[in-house]
Amino acid sequence: MTKVTVAIPTIGRETLRKTLASLEEQIHSADLDVEILVIDDTPDLSVARSMADLHMGNVRYLASGRQNIAHARNVCLDHATGDFILFIDDDETAPSDWISAMVAQIEGTDADCLFAPVKPVYRKDAPDWLMRLEPLFPSELKTAMKQSRVVGRTGNSIVRKSFIDRNGLRFDPHFRAAGEDLHFYHLCLRAGARALAVNAPELEECVCVRYHRLGPVLSKLYRRGQAYADVRCRLSQQTGRELLTMSGAAFMKLAATVIAFPFALLFGRQAWMRLAFRVAMEAGKMRGLGAYTLRSNSS
Repeated sequence: MTKVTVAIPTIGRETLRKTLASLEEQIHSADLDVEILVIDDTPDLSVARSMADLHMGNVRYLASGRQNIAHARNVCLDHATGDFILFIDDDETAPSDWISAMVAQIEGTDADCLFAPVKPVYRKDAPDWLMRLEPLFPSELKTAMKQSRVVGRTGNSIVRKSFIDRNGLRFDPHFRAAGEDLHFYHLCLRAGARALAVNAPELEECVCVRYHRLGPVLSKLYRRGQAYADVRCRLSQQTGRELLTMSGAAFMKLAATVIAFPFALLFGRQAWMRLAFRVAMEAGKMRGLGAYTLRSNSS
């Protein structure tokens, strides 16, 4: 019988209860041996206590407590006993056949890593611009595809444990809060992983109410841009000239976007908001490139 480990790193969000509830019936599959690992990354390690009333079988609570998502994911890699590891975040919910469908798809192919879609779910009181423009959910995040290239991320993904173990792959704790999944799956590809993106099954991700305001959205995009630049630099070990080229390209994009701002105002709120999202991302990339350059020069 195929054994599957479902990994849920958590910072103690209230949505974890819904995540676990969506998996409860799937634990008792007749065809699969399923274990769920909840990796508690809260500072006081309170998740097991807060979930004690659920009484779900085959669920283990493991301590991380470092407030470092990469370390929490590594705790899962260390303790997983399944043939496959399924990743789901603590703000996502799964359809009733999610585990069996993901396992069937990867077993039916030669893929080492397989990715399925993530659909954002907005509250009824979410602002129209957030749902219409979807700044936090570009197409590559929802589908794990950018043009014809697979883009790795942990939400709604499954990997062969044997491939991870054989290649000694780990999440890099340098990426404390973002970018660790993109970096990890790039390492998988470098190790020769066969990656595949499929159209189903689909997870739903609850969009937090704090993103109903523009400021937190821009902050998240800034951090995302910073993490993206950091991942690229660490993967390629950029030389000084390459860093200068990357920084120049990011600066030109940022400058062009800022210059376009006054004209965007003529086309309404959504036009300038799109530019604001772009500015946040490009500014984050500049920050990431700058930080990497400083670290490289000081080492």
